[in-house]
Amino acid sequence: MARGRQRQTGRPAHTTGHDGFKSTPMLKIGLTDIERQVHLLMITIFMDDSFLNGLHRILGRERFAHSCGVATIARDLAPAWGVAHDKAHHAGWLHDYARNLPESELLALAEKFAYPVDLLEQRYPILLHGAVGAFLVQESGLSNDREILTAIRRHVTGECGMTSLDQLIFVADMIEPGRCYEGVDRLRNLAATDPKQALINALQMKIAYLEQSGASVHPRTTAALRDKLLSDSRKVAPSGES
Repeated sequence: MARGRQRQTGRPAHTTGHDGFKSTPMLKIGLTDIERQVHLLMITIFMDDSFLNGLHRILGRERFAHSCGVATIARDLAPAWGVAHDKAHHAGWLHDYARNLPESELLALAEKFAYPVDLLEQRYPILLHGAVGAFLVQESGLSNDREILTAIRRHVTGECGMTSLDQLIFVADMIEPGRCYEGVDRLRNLAATDPKQALINALQMKIAYLEQSGASVHPRTTAALRDKLLSDSRKVAPSGES
């Protein structure tokens, strides 16, 4: 299944798509270019196991760097989010496993895996890269962990009933060092100090960006925000007991 996975879709793999929040080209980041190149060099030097070598071939240099950032952020934030370090790190590395696939291949694989493609996913197949990626990760034997596979599937749009790992990967994808947009520093601070509010803000920012861009917001994203807001309001509501 890995053969041909680096084919391009007609736009650079690192540019903004309908799949998520605003992303600048990967080298325009919070770190200096020199710091980033040193970071990538260190990854390459110590990349001596088959997992990272295989992932680098599939993702390419830029998306590999992005996934490294997500994995590192997720691992570092795992204690604050109540998530196991190893699961956070593994899910971060694998979350974009299918991101570089052409749209036609995403649709074909969704059909192969009997994934029910909705109207918005039919219109914007890039939205399928989470679900297809989860299937491919499992098929390739990279992970059979249900929580990791679910986090990969849900990181694109979010969803009602997200687990702590789902939420962490969703937010880590938006705050890794390759992200450079207004409000990202505040979101990073929230992710380290107030995970619940960080998820709410991340969903709100994603919805606002898509609306301002004239793109359709997936119902799963609005449902995830509504679910989180209702969940928090129920927790703070008075019990009525005297």
